[in-house]
Amino acid sequence: MKVAVCDDDTIYIDALTAGIRSWEQRHHVSVQTDAFRSGKALLTAVSHTAYDLCFLDIDLGEDMNGYDLAGKIRKIYPDASLVFVTNYDTYLKEGYELGILRYFNKPVPLNKLFDVLDLCYEKARSAGKKDENFRLSDTEKGIPVSQILYIEYFNHSITVHLRSGVQNRRISESLSEILELLPKDRFLRVHKSYLVNIEAVSRFSSSFIYLDDGQEIPIGRSYRETVHQVLRRYFTGEKS
Repeated sequence: MKVAVCDDDTIYIDALTAGIRSWEQRHHVSVQTDAFRSGKALLTAVSHTAYDLCFLDIDLGEDMNGYDLAGKIRKIYPDASLVFVTNYDTYLKEGYELGILRYFNKPVPLNKLFDVLDLCYEKARSAGKKDENFRLSDTEKGIPVSQILYIEYFNHSITVHLRSGVQNRRISESLSEILELLPKDRFLRVHKSYLVNIEAVSRFSSSFIYLDDGQEIPIGRSYRETVHQVLRRYFTGEKS
């Protein structure tokens, strides 16, 4: 597992890296931990290193704050888990919309640090598991679920939007029935016409979901409360 710590204060860098080493020894897991004193230095590293987890200070004492830094990291590596570590509460709402995994005040309690490391370690392990396939019948070739961004329904037809293009199907099933054919923990109905792969979501607002390829999906008014609850639980690692 690869972890980045970005803070302009070496005291907090040392505290976090010491906590990570403690978790590493307890779990007998190798962790590459890289420390950065500026957002620019971290961005340079992210361009060639895929970090599983990044701890970001909000106030970096430079032109780029932690919120701006998180947005830039998201564009380079959408799957990275991002954690705000700060003395300020003003960016909490923006953090949720960016898909921030956790929001900690300094100093970070060891048990909370261990919790987020546990979560990211399991996420990194599950990324290597065999993918599931989506198929409408036993005779057709399946589509790897991880390649699906979202499914669009219109007039008894679906368009499966993939990372590598689209596939169209004429169907007799409803969108609710299509949802039953997909892994229940990975897909979410966000609109009368859309199913979204939760793992492809980079952030969300009150009315839209933003996918990691830059596409925007509207959230239906009647779905908003449930969608927001599910996505907040997903991004914060809370159990339902």
